[in-house]
Amino acid sequence: MHALPDESALPDRRRLFWLLVANVMASILHYGDNVMFFHEYPEPPWINTRIIDGFSPRIHAFILLEAVLAVALIRYVAVIQIEHASGSRMR
Repeated sequence: MHALPDESALPDRRRLFWLLVANVMASILHYGDNVMFFHEYPEPPWINTRIIDGFSPRIHAFILLEAVLAVALIRYVAVIQIEHASGSRMR
């Protein structure tokens, strides 16, 4: 039988939930932008690194947003796991 979580765990779960929501929304924003502005992407014969790097700042901002939120989520989950593991050893 599993014990009910104590009240101190609830803020961690809310924070994790909102980090997950933020990551999903950033991905939707990025891929939605890709679909809506598909006409701005070059055709395959034109693709080279200078053209890819020269996409608008909006595209790079969305990619950066996804990366920052993903790192925040990974860090947060790692901290929770480390705290859980150290708490389990102390019991």
